[in-house]
Amino acid sequence: MRRLDLATYVRSEDFFEAVRDAARERASILGTISSMEGREGLHAQGYEAMGRSGAVRDRMAATDDRMDYESSRAPLLAEDDAIIRLANSLIWGGDGGDLSGGVASLAGERVATAMEMRYVHALTWAEAARRMKYSPRSGQVVADLCRVGLDIVDSHLLTAVARGEGSAT
Repeated sequence: MRRLDLATYVRSEDFFEAVRDAARERASILGTISSMEGREGLHAQGYEAMGRSGAVRDRMAATDDRMDYESSRAPLLAEDDAIIRLANSLIWGGDGGDLSGGVASLAGERVATAMEMRYVHALTWAEAARRMKYSPRSGQVVADLCRVGLDIVDSHLLTAVARGEGSAT
């Protein structure tokens, strides 16, 4: 279960795996919405909607379905966005990109980038390695960088953030 209260996580890895789950869920929801939008298509306005069989059907049904889906998933997207923003703040400092604190300040940009690729973007080790300009077979390098970042969060940031102390975010 995902929580925004960092004190509920024993290890930073637990928190960042929750972030990864949120990122995958967010991508899935947005992908479904995009697919639904594609099925809506553009239609010339008509006053009588006729299907292939000649029966009257609602041309707005696909749009209504998408809007219902978006509405039902809005709370999940908001939760996903909140935990992803918190992760970015831990990784990059400040509002999640200003390098004023977090892992980037303590361990450098490569470690922070590895954590962002793996957890915020939910990439596999190989995909993260490729995006970071390593060989796709260098997934272990990215895993090692993430381990350094997780250790830093465990030893410095998670506790400080949970207590509201220091400049961890």
